[in-house]
Amino acid sequence: SVLFIGDSHAMALYSSIFSGQIKVPAMLVAGHSCSLYPDLVYTPTYEHNFGNNCQSIAETAVSVATRLSTIDTVIISEFARDARSEVISKFRVGVRSLNEYDSFIEGHVALIQQLEAAGKKVVFVKDVPQFAYTPSQCEARVSWFPPPVCTLSRGQFETARRRYDAAVNEIKLRIPGLLVVDPVDAICSSATCAPADATAYLYRDTDHLSPYGSERLLNEFFMPMIGRYRFRSGE
Repeated sequence: SVLFIGDSHAMALYSSIFSGQIKVPAMLVAGHSCSLYPDLVYTPTYEHNFGNNCQSIAETAVSVATRLSTIDTVIISEFARDARSEVISKFRVGVRSLNEYDSFIEGHVALIQQLEAAGKKVVFVKDVPQFAYTPSQCEARVSWFPPPVCTLSRGQFETARRRYDAAVNEIKLRIPGLLVVDPVDAICSSATCAPADATAYLYRDTDHLSPYGSERLLNEFFMPMIGRYRFRSGE
């Protein structure tokens, strides 16, 4: 009933479902380093063995959502792009190149409009905070070598993503029915953000949720806001 789409951050958010910690009828269509913009054109560089087939993956995501009537909710999750208006992106409309800000907005608006036209409820999940160190690097291993400071000031995090927030707000203005979810309160206190809680690691590296982090966010944060589902753990 729920389709997760996006890049590796969508995979991380989906990981507790994949591992069986969360029981819900769900699917995933995602590609590493892929922004899913079905209406924008780009030329792959093949610099890496990923991120080269993103337009096809975007078209597949829309096709799956459209063809399967059992899917009623689509969750978009991806890495927080810088959305810089002064930097040209790899995306084009025809032969016209777009800057990062415009490609982020135009790409998402077209994607969400296609999903809404198919009768789907669309949820845009803002990206989680990114850290300088992995949770395991933050463990104190020997008494004479203190671990690095692994927390992040919430104020610094929110300041750093202002352009991203502005771009997401612009998408919301153009698509009033879009539900935007910000997971920051699940990762951060009023003052700091941390990659782990008192129980376990929330992250598996510097910017991807662990299955435990995925389970916590899905159970405690996202699903109550979406309304229809309360994901069930441990069955």
